[in-house]
Amino acid sequence: MKVLIFLLIVFFGTYTHPSVYDLNETMKLIADTEASAPNSVRGVFQFEIKAGAKRGDVVYLNTQEDYRDRRNVTLALSWYAVSKMTKKYGQRPEVFFINKKVEVVGEASRKKIPLYRQDGTASEAYYYQTHINVYSDVLLTLM
Repeated sequence: MKVLIFLLIVFFGTYTHPSVYDLNETMKLIADTEASAPNSVRGVFQFEIKAGAKRGDVVYLNTQEDYRDRRNVTLALSWYAVSKMTKKYGQRPEVFFINKKVEVVGEASRKKIPLYRQDGTASEAYYYQTHINVYSDVLLTLM
């Protein structure tokens, strides 16, 4: 019984409610992910999508036209989410969501992105992006 009480205290003591970040708090989110790295920031996030791209099975939705922009947050959609969203909206997400406001539930984290040489090999240089992985179509909705 004492062990159960201890585990409940530990669980509820470390559990935090997700934060809510509205459309005007992108830089706050980026700062929070930097401060909490390597841990993620759980929350409900609101963005306007300005660019999208597909690389392999993953679709990336960006809050800035240039994904390398310091102010950018990237939503990385899994193949499953892409499949469901394409059926739901009748278009691929990297086209459908452009210039739309969205709300996403998940975890934002700081991701190290290597820079590559012209020959395709990774250099020592890198930069950071803020990413939110989206595994299901129900986690990303229109506002």
